[in-house]
Amino acid sequence: MSEEKTFLDEEGFIVTTARAVLMGTTYAVSGITAVRLQPVSTQSGFLVLAGGLTALTGVTGVMLFVASLLSDAGTPLIGLLVGSVVFGGLGALLVRHETRKPNSFRVVITTASGQTTALRTMNKELAERVCSAITDAIVERG
Repeated sequence: MSEEKTFLDEEGFIVTTARAVLMGTTYAVSGITAVRLQPVSTQSGFLVLAGGLTALTGVTGVMLFVASLLSDAGTPLIGLLVGSVVFGGLGALLVRHETRKPNSFRVVITTASGQTTALRTMNKELAERVCSAITDAIVERG
């Protein structure tokens, strides 16, 4: 029997030709058939809602400004226009930011029993190193 080769040993994560220890669970590398890195976007519903309402407020303000220009109500409210554009832009940016960013990353392994999330972390580099080490262990195993 060949000697166990270590591909990763850091921060409590160990990957060798025989086993992978991730988040306190030991997996036999001989049972792992595939591994993949999966970004996970967990949106904050409150922030998306707040951004949407802020953008809506901005659009409403612009419409009120245009209406004041078209009516005989007097001097157009330039402050209303500037505030509306700023609020609308900030709201749109907040919604865009919250709906596009991956908040965490998962290392998903596939075995004969199905798929399992072996690691979930906000550290993309760690997730990539773990995924790469498991891939290397699978290849070394043959």
